[in-house]
Amino acid sequence: MAFKIMADNNISISAKQDGALYNVALNNQDFILKGIGNEFAMSHTGLNVTVKSGIAVLHGRHITAETNNTIKLPSNQSGYLVLRIDLTKPIGEEAYLFATPSITKEEINWSGNIYDFPLAEFTTTLVGLGRFNDIRKIKEQTISSYVGMIIHSSTLDTEDKVKDIYGGSTWERIQNRF
Repeated sequence: MAFKIMADNNISISAKQDGALYNVALNNQDFILKGIGNEFAMSHTGLNVTVKSGIAVLHGRHITAETNNTIKLPSNQSGYLVLRIDLTKPIGEEAYLFATPSITKEEINWSGNIYDFPLAEFTTTLVGLGRFNDIRKIKEQTISSYVGMIIHSSTLDTEDKVKDIYGGSTWERIQNRF
């Protein structure tokens, strides 16, 4: 089979295919969804950092935490606290908090395995945090419902084509049809 219709009920869509689609649809942006859960708010005591609930979209992948998660940072080091996707881990364990000296962003929707989303920058002492900067990217994302309609055109007349197909004179009128 040379082509697959991804919306066909008999075809499985892989996480990589789904992630690639959402990544493009969201303009290759990684962010925490504003107003959902606690937006991965962080608190710390000593070397322990607790990250609260929230939802993030990382390279098109939907990551959610319904409860608090705590990590102990390494002492006497500087680096980043990241939400890491590691596709080499067992199913259900691919996303976790991780302390790293540098951020890794492999193309996980193609051939890579590791993708980091920075939550904070830190420097630790022997027993606590010397510096802790919250660098979360929180975004209010408005996604209009097009009932799964995705349009790709190599010409500049796509807007006119959609208006013709769906009988609208403006995007607002077309949106109201769905």
